[in-house]
Amino acid sequence: MLRISIDEGRESVVPRLEGKLIGSWIQEVEQCWRPAFATLGARSVHVDPSAVSFVDTAGEASLARMQQAGFRLAGNEIDVDGGWEVSVDIGISGAN
Repeated sequence: MLRISIDEGRESVVPRLEGKLIGSWIQEVEQCWRPAFATLGARSVHVDPSAVSFVDTAGEASLARMQQAGFRLAGNEIDVDGGWEVSVDIGISGAN
């Protein structure tokens, strides 16, 4: 299961992910963040994966797409396909 919530503030948008970021949930994640990105204005996006317990290869690819879109991913240890990896701040988000 994956829970997605989005906190929108004046200076930033914070999508929070909780649970397993796996293939069957990727479409839901991307349906949530793409509209938020379209209405950012001068706000930045800081993805909070601190409650993600596992990421498969599809989830890893989704995080990479978020990075390419300019989102910042907060540092966190996430179980990626059975091996613990550290996700660090990997992008500076910015306005279009």
